[in-house]
Parts: sequence; C-alpha cells; structure tokens
Amino acid sequence: MKKYRELFKEAFEDLKSKDRRKKQIPNILTSMRLLAPFFIIPAAIMGSIPAIITFVALFSATDMVDGFIARHYHLTSELGKYLDAFADKIFAGTLLIASSFMNMIMLIPLMFEISIAAVNINASIKSLETKSSIIGKIKTCLLFPLIGISLLKDLAFPGLFQALFVTTTGMQLASLVSYQVKYHKDSKERNYIHEEQKSISIEPVEEDKELTKELELSSKRNDNIRELKRLRDTLVDQNNEHEKIKQKDIRH
Repeated sequence: MKKYRELFKEAFEDLKSKDRRKKQIPNILTSMRLLAPFFIIPAAIMGSIPAIITFVALFSATDMVDGFIARHYHLTSELGKYLDAFADKIFAGTLLIASSFMNMIMLIPLMFEISIAAVNINASIKSLETKSSIIGKIKTCLLFPLIGISLLKDLAFPGLFQALFVTTTGMQLASLVSYQVKYHKDSKERNYIHEEQKSISIEPVEEDKELTKELELSSKRNDNIRELKRLRDTLVDQNNEHEKIKQKDIRH
C-alpha cells in the first residue's frame, strides 16, 4: 500500500506542475472509467438500451485513447499500469451489474468475477506476483461478448447466449481454480525460500560461536604455556643464582 501511496503522491505533484502535467493525461483518461458505474448502472435500471450503448462506447473509447497516448508520446508509468488494470476491473464489473438488471442469470458470472478479484487482491496483499493466466485471458475475451449479447438479448441469435454463458462461466471457474492453485504454490515456495534463507543465516552464526569458543580455549592454552615458561625461566634463574653462591662459598 505504501508503494501505491507514493505513486499517487508523485502523480499529484505532476498535476501541480505545468511542465509535468501532460505526463498524467493517460492516467486521467484511465480514471474516467472509474465513473462508469454512476452512468451505466442507472441507465440499466431504467432499461434504456440506447443510453447504455452510448456510455459503454464513451468509456471504452477512453480505454483505447489512454493506451495510444501513453505509447505514442512515451508517457507510460507504473501508476498507469496499476490504474489501467483496476479501471478495467471496475468497468467489467459495471457491465456485469448492468447486464444482471437485464438478465438475472448474469449474476452468476458477476459472482465469479468478484471471487477472482478477491483472490487476486488477497495475493497482492501478500506481495505475491499477480499475473493473468492464459485461461484468464480467454475468459475475459468471452466475457465481453456475453455481456453485450445479454444487454441486447432480443437481437441475439437463438442459442448463442446460452452457449457463450456456459463456456464463459466454465472458463471463469477454471480461471478461479488456476489462480488459487498458483498463489498457493507461490506462497509455499516463498515460505520455503524464506526458511532456507533463515537457516543459512543462522548457520554461520553458530559456526562463529564455535570458532570463537575454540579461539578462547586456544588463547587460554597459550596463556598457560606462557605462564609455565615464565615459571620455568624463574626457576632456572634461581637455580643458577644458587649455584653461583655455592661455588663462591666453596672458593672461600
């Protein structure tokens, strides 16, 4: 969370500066999709298909324009990457909620999307890498046509909605399971690496303690040896002195 706060703080600082303000144009366009629920859901409640189509087209246009501007003018940013993914989730959720007002069965894919988002958010909180899987990408590609047909179900070909619904919800379930398995595996691997690093960091400390102990014992032994040598030299000196006195007495 601290990283996100720093990114938003940097973005606000850019907006205050005339020279750096243009860097945030793609992020401003991306943020506009966060307003989608306040326009599309009321239109769906009123059952106004033309209004829904208009709002969906406008907000979808921001998704295309922000990416084009960011790439063309080299205005990509780390905040833009996170903000774009979050805005896409909000936009997709808004469309699912709107479609559920038109067709109650769309509550099922809505619940699946909420579950997938919850799993990803939980993984992000645990600092695990969150990345779309192939199954997730296929699911997303099927989800938007399903939403479109649900909103315009009277114009759909017979049986097309049912086929897309079964396929999409199946892919949502597979995506949910794959994410849970992946994050569980990643969490176990990270814990294993952490334990390995912990054990490696502890071993040298234990070795250092043993080495220190040996050095202390060696130092004590050396001190004892030096003390014995000193005593021996003292005794030798005393003996020599005694012999000298004895020899002197004999001569006298």
